[in-house]
Amino acid sequence: MRLLIASFRKDVRRTLRDPFALALWLGIPFSILFLMNLAFGGRSSSGPRPQGVILFADHDETLLSGALQSAFSQGPLGDMLKPEKTAEQDGRARMAKGEASALVIIPKGFQAAVLNNRPVSIQLVKNPSQRILPAIAGQALDMLAEAVHYLHLAAGDDIKLISGRTSAPSDADVVQTSLAINNTVKRLQRYLDPLLIELEIKQPPEKKDARPFNLFASMFPGIVFMSILFIGRGSSDDIWDELQFATLRRSQSAGLPLAALVGGKLLAAMLTAALVSVIALILGRLFGGVSVTNWPAAALWILAGAAVWYLVMFILQILAGARERGEIFTSLVLFPSMMIGGSTFSFEMMPESIARIGRLTPLGWMVSRFTSILGGSASTANVLAWLGVMAVATAILFLLSARVLRWRFLKG
Repeated sequence: MRLLIASFRKDVRRTLRDPFALALWLGIPFSILFLMNLAFGGRSSSGPRPQGVILFADHDETLLSGALQSAFSQGPLGDMLKPEKTAEQDGRARMAKGEASALVIIPKGFQAAVLNNRPVSIQLVKNPSQRILPAIAGQALDMLAEAVHYLHLAAGDDIKLISGRTSAPSDADVVQTSLAINNTVKRLQRYLDPLLIELEIKQPPEKKDARPFNLFASMFPGIVFMSILFIGRGSSDDIWDELQFATLRRSQSAGLPLAALVGGKLLAAMLTAALVSVIALILGRLFGGVSVTNWPAAALWILAGAAVWYLVMFILQILAGARERGEIFTSLVLFPSMMIGGSTFSFEMMPESIARIGRLTPLGWMVSRFTSILGGSASTANVLAWLGVMAVATAILFLLSARVLRWRFLKG
């Protein structure tokens, strides 16, 4: 035990001599999370909302062409697309530079064609580098065209009568127009009062605890384990300094058990992970709206994950045989695990088929359980069972790491 404590103190002192590495292990993942959270609207956002510019080149300059532009500034459509008026040549130049999502070109005679129910073409130029916003603009124009079509079916003659006036209406014209509108209303009333088609809209029951989507909270479990992976990789790299300064050989010559040296390194890595976990949980709770239902279980789960991933990285470093190859070996495990295991993107942001595979990976399994622990859906029995699995995995990896280290570097 005394040798284990001495080895542990040695590695802790070496870690504390490089505080910049500790800051990087915590800073890089949370910097990525902070930037993504800002990009997608912050913790109060109900989800990512695209925003862009739609240009209008109006050659008609009439009331209806202006109304068409105004339609894109109302309601949810106005939150996504900002309409701007421009000349056609300038609009095409801006589209070529990718400064707008779409360009709508309204031809001369647009209003006259609409009022008289004649064909007219509106040209929509889409930005090829975007998919969502140009498609929304096209669908909005299709809906407006359908609305005009049905308006003419219901009151086309009346519209032509009103639009055909070229001078101030006489008293007879006013009476004629009023009678025409009244007849149209009476004709439609038998369909509208009462409605021949009854539409009943049923909304799903609202959950009392329903909250807007919180990107920070969604990605937090994966980001914490990204830090754990970085700690495991960075701490395991220390074995090459031990070999360079012949620490292992001197320990073997002095008859010191190799397990004590490896155990000291493992405990030092877990202490670093404990520090990172406490800071991460406090910051996530205070500034990210992360719910931490069971603090002890969350901290223990992070420590268990740190132990497993340190030993995995340690074994990979030993098998590599050299520092440069060790960086390659650990990278081949590190980055694919983060990509599919819920660290780079949360499982809620992935397609279900990919998320299902990701949850089966070692990192994905840990992140999923960590999410359950934070949210309070994991019972005490579940947590103890999961910690038991991690303890068994740690024991196996620990014994394997000591054997592989002796076989690889201390055979003679």
